[in-house]
Amino acid sequence: GLETGGILVRVPATATGAKLKQWSEFTKEMKTLSVDLAGEAGKSGADKKKVTDLLKKLEKNCTDCHNKFRDN
Repeated sequence: GLETGGILVRVPATATGAKLKQWSEFTKEMKTLSVDLAGEAGKSGADKKKVTDLLKKLEKNCTDCHNKFRDN
């Protein structure tokens, strides 16, 4: 597995070659969005629109990655 942002993620068996690069990009984006979301949501007087937008982006990242790499 790969540790990203304190989360251990399993590299899918299908993630080889160019797909491994794509999977790595999904995980990097997941980490960035998670850190940004935690930072914004943890603020006193957090911007609710920004939190919502970050949640939507994170959900899309997860969905896109799972659609591409989920074990069937």
